[in-house]
Amino acid sequence: AVPLSCELDVRISHAAMMDVTALFDPASPSLDVVRLVILAVVGLTTLFCVGWWLFWSRTADPSKLINVVYDEERIARAAKVDKTEEKILVVGAGFSGLAVGASFKRHGIPIDIVDANEEIGGNWFNGVYNDVHIISSRLETEYKDYPMPKNYPEFPSKAQMLAYLKSYAAHW
Repeated sequence: AVPLSCELDVRISHAAMMDVTALFDPASPSLDVVRLVILAVVGLTTLFCVGWWLFWSRTADPSKLINVVYDEERIARAAKVDKTEEKILVVGAGFSGLAVGASFKRHGIPIDIVDANEEIGGNWFNGVYNDVHIISSRLETEYKDYPMPKNYPEFPSKAQMLAYLKSYAAHW
């Protein structure tokens, strides 16, 4: 019985392979269907992109775009900051920016860290939902020189991540 089933499997695999190779045969009617599907996908994608561009080109208010870039309140706050000519400027006070800043501090290099947000935390401050938890364990996510509190669950929440990042920044 075993040789019969093996022979049957080979025949099925060979038949399946013949169906696949028929798709690439120029004389095959199946190739016309594949070409038609590809053409339809490309056409619909192009139509969607053109529609999206037309929608945004007519509805986007340029004055709102300029206000995002030239926020007078932020410019006024930035003018009160000490000059950073003799310091390294780290842009972003999220997970990575804080790690870079801590590394510079450990080596005695003067730094300033700036962020677009009013508080530190990067995406954990305003880029995730309130009920989000990290997707990697706290042991894999924590800074190796600053462990997360042992009472944190294996996958800390947004609030716990923000508290951890604030604590890390205060530590350095």
